[in-house]
Amino acid sequence: MIVEFDIDQATYVGDGERGCYYQVGSGTDNYFYYTVVVSDGETGWDEEIDEDVGPYLQRFWAVRLAQSAAEAWCTDNGVVPNPDADPR
Repeated sequence: MIVEFDIDQATYVGDGERGCYYQVGSGTDNYFYYTVVVSDGETGWDEEIDEDVGPYLQRFWAVRLAQSAAEAWCTDNGVVPNPDADPR
């Protein structure tokens, strides 16, 4: 595992009840990777849909692609992201 997921460091995309958290980390190879975790808002974690995706040379691209993956999950599952709905 490259990205050690920590909810306090992750970014939320969702409607407050269902959504995804994503987090970017760097490996020992100095490249960047991301992990996306689905949350149902009630019981906590549902599943990791992407783990240690990468490598990317720049953190910028890892963040953009992680956000895109989280938004795609929301779209595919009928969730309309609300930036003010972080359930933490």
